[in-house]
Amino acid sequence: MMKRLTVVALAFVALAGAAQASPHSQALIKQGQAALAAKDYANALAKFRAAETADPKDANAFFFEGATLNRTGDVADAQIALKHAQSLGSRQPDLLFELGWSEVLPGPADDAVKNLEAYEHAHPNRGLTSELLGRAYARSGQYDAAVAKLKEAMARDPRLTGNALFYLAIVEKKRGNLDAARGYLAQLQQAAPDSQGVKVLQTALAGGK
Repeated sequence: MMKRLTVVALAFVALAGAAQASPHSQALIKQGQAALAAKDYANALAKFRAAETADPKDANAFFFEGATLNRTGDVADAQIALKHAQSLGSRQPDLLFELGWSEVLPGPADDAVKNLEAYEHAHPNRGLTSELLGRAYARSGQYDAAVAKLKEAMARDPRLTGNALFYLAIVEKKRGNLDAARGYLAQLQQAAPDSQGVKVLQTALAGGK
């Protein structure tokens, strides 16, 4: 699967429930958020996990660990952390979005669709949500919906063009529309010629009629 071409910066707000967490945990989380904003993921994870040790009931620590793991591609571990945050009563507004992200690859497609649709209803017009929903729809066989969402993702955030073109080609290949798939590959070669996705698609489409 193609490595994510873009990383969208996070901006999270402190919630009233966080006041019950230990001051040590909160301080570590703030340090981790700064590292996360700087894309220093190793340091961010270390801070969030230290916050979990300082206060095992601090849902925010587990939420931010999961959000960080999503961005490093460790979505299975992200899902564990995020579901634990949910069990602790996390009220982070992006919880469903992060859960949906973590569920696109390893979990049942229906779970990803449900969480991402709920998030989009509450927080519309986010390009990355559209892209992730497109991928989830593709996995669940809802190909028309997948195409619509992937095109919507490109329109909302041009930085997502590479990923969206990759998955559009995959959808058309699954539908047996090889000419359309090759058309998206050609667009991807122009948009991101050095991406791993180009090589993946060239292999996947080789030998087709």
